[in-house]
Amino acid sequence: MKISRGILKLKIFTRSKHITCDRTEDNLLETRSGLLDTVHEIEVLITTDIARREIIKASAVILRAPYLICSKAAGRAEGLAGLKIDQSKISSRIVDLVGGPEGCSHLFDLTLDAVKAIKQSLYVFTPGEYEERMRTFDGLLRNTCYAHSQSLEEKMQSHRHPNVIIDREK
Repeated sequence: MKISRGILKLKIFTRSKHITCDRTEDNLLETRSGLLDTVHEIEVLITTDIARREIIKASAVILRAPYLICSKAAGRAEGLAGLKIDQSKISSRIVDLVGGPEGCSHLFDLTLDAVKAIKQSLYVFTPGEYEERMRTFDGLLRNTCYAHSQSLEEKMQSHRHPNVIIDREK
């Protein structure tokens, strides 16, 4: 804590987050979303059926938190199983399942980040022709950000996969 000229300055924490999505051989998507800061260490693991676009398994672990009681909230992640990735109002369902007074705001944030990553990854892992996949995911991601507020034609002209790493060594 530093006081200068009557202003109180407080550095709360330094935080980093990570998200990875890996397709398994049985056509499931395993998504890990985690955060690490000077107060917390939390990770969410979500397994999604790619064809059904449905979470089939979820878990969370709170390895480090400011209070011992925080770890209780991790068990709520299991309730995400059965959630359809492309259902409307998915954010409010996530709040109900892992947030609120019985949950954890960080767990909610990580789960929401994971679901966004799943939506983006499903595009890559869904079979079909390029234009067909672009049309499907244009509808799924429409108006979620600046890029997905643009016309489908404009996105198709400027589309690229900067973060996709395909491991073909198996």
